[in-house]
Amino acid sequence: MQRGQALPALQRADADGIIGPQTLKALGVYPQTAQAQAQAASADSLLQRIAECESAGEPAAVCATGRYRGKYQFDRATWRRLGGTAGPPAAPEADQDAMAAKLFAQAGTVPWPAAPDPRTPRERARREAERSASVSRDPRSLGSRP
Repeated sequence: MQRGQALPALQRADADGIIGPQTLKALGVYPQTAQAQAQAASADSLLQRIAECESAGEPAAVCATGRYRGKYQFDRATWRRLGGTAGPPAAPEADQDAMAAKLFAQAGTVPWPAAPDPRTPRERARREAERSASVSRDPRSLGSRP
């Protein structure tokens, strides 16, 4: 084909915004299972609650003593160990979220003692008991009919 010539007509396919499995594989991206998606959503939800508890979700928060900083109240040593450079309050909120996710993946909720760790058997049992209690209070679960 010479420069300036029109390309031959191609069959058109309507774009639906969905990337198929062959494209994902070619890109080296593999779709997550429903379980992995649920775990990620659960971790995100837990991190949001931690941020709310630690700093009311404020990325520039600094505790009264100055030791803990940012949305998740990192100390300087932890922030640096995770790869942070400037202090947490100076970092964009998305960077703080990424660092918190990284720390959570490494240590669960241990760095945030007030937060329950959903991965521990005790916490899973407590949540299951809460779910069971809420189901047993539901009149539909007692077999009664209106």
